[in-house]
Amino acid sequence: MISTKSLKNAFSILFQAEIQKNAVVGDDSDVKFNINELMQLNVDNSRLLIDDDARQLIIAVLENVNELDVSIQNALHNWKLSNLATSDRTILRIGAYLILYTDSDVATTIKSMRKLAETFSDQKAPSFVTGVLSNLQK
Repeated sequence: MISTKSLKNAFSILFQAEIQKNAVVGDDSDVKFNINELMQLNVDNSRLLIDDDARQLIIAVLENVNELDVSIQNALHNWKLSNLATSDRTILRIGAYLILYTDSDVATTIKSMRKLAETFSDQKAPSFVTGVLSNLQK
């Protein structure tokens, strides 16, 4: 499992990318260029240390964002992914990637995403994130 620090750093970059919308357009080379630029900016400003685990997770989530969004939308009940808070959408994408595309333990992943939601979202988000990720079908 990826470290808590790497998860938080990956969340921070993916959240910024979602806000700026520069990491979800263009072909893969554009995505990697833009996200690398965003990661470097954070490193240069001493805001984050992006290790290899975080970097790989960031790129993997962005490369699979369309498929992840479909899976998440299918796991949502009476919600639209586009209407969720950016922080919740970002956490769900990370969790969905780890559950659907890696051999990460599902329960451990859900617990880690719950902790991210406790840190980066509102008080209702941890339960919401737990429920949605529990609904994902592998």
